Amino acid sequence: LEKFIPLLTSHPARFLNLHNRKGKIQTGFDADLVIWNPEEHFEVTENEIRHRHKISPYIGKMMFGKVQQTFVNGVSVYSKNDGKLINHAGKVIFNNSEA
Repeated sequence: LEKFIPLLTSHPARFLNLHNRKGKIQTGFDADLVIWNPEEHFEVTENEIRHRHKISPYIGKMMFGKVQQTFVNGVSVYSKNDGKLINHAGKVIFNNSEA
């Protein structure tokens, strides 16, 4: 885990030149966090898929580990308990429409 976590946090932040506000749990940084239960398992169903097209090679497969709660900028945007997903809690970092 000590080698894996930076691959998903501080390394991408540094690569994208966002290391002054992302990639660490530290005062003044964006509080984008996921609470994860690696022991929980579930079967992927079409109801689990939250995008428009319900096509996935994982439908019917057992998966291990499940997100319990997600925070964007310190705001809870998803909780497994109520299943609600709040859209537009974050902000666009890069906008390629100008290119």
